[in-house]
Amino acid sequence: GKNKQPVGMFGDVTKDGMNTMQVMIDRIHESFREHVREAREDSLVKAFVAEGDTDKPPSNYFQLGSQTKLSHSQQSLDRVANGDVFLGVQALKLGLVDRLITSDEYIAERIQNDTRVLKLVIHRRPVGLSTLLMGPPHHSFGWKQWIVRAKNVASMIASSWSDINANNVQLKMDT
Repeated sequence: GKNKQPVGMFGDVTKDGMNTMQVMIDRIHESFREHVREAREDSLVKAFVAEGDTDKPPSNYFQLGSQTKLSHSQQSLDRVANGDVFLGVQALKLGLVDRLITSDEYIAERIQNDTRVLKLVIHRRPVGLSTLLMGPPHHSFGWKQWIVRAKNVASMIASSWSDINANNVQLKMDT
């Protein structure tokens, strides 16, 4: 549709396209803020109060009646959900993470706690004649591509056969 790619590498960047992109970015940012609020609120407030920055007004606030009031929850969220990138130690201090460990340490802990840990192993299927002729199972070739592939395979077989004959290699079958 019209908003599929409002700003791209090709074509003009229009004001309408920029506005559409900004609306998308704002929606994503608000979704992120909501996720942080739901998942980390207690940790954020605890770190915020421990730091003693409760007087410092952030850029966003809400009003109750005629009096401007900022909750610790809102202040702590505004401090971290603003687009900044935090390193591990900073994230720990701000209450965004509970602790810092390596992935190996995390996996070792899971194993010690008798948690089922899966290892991803990639198996390569052996290449057989059907794969050479038809391609991998997820590819489909038209008849022209199939003929080209068949010629290439025939050429490889012929080349291998002439190498065998040139070296006087004899194939024997055990009976």
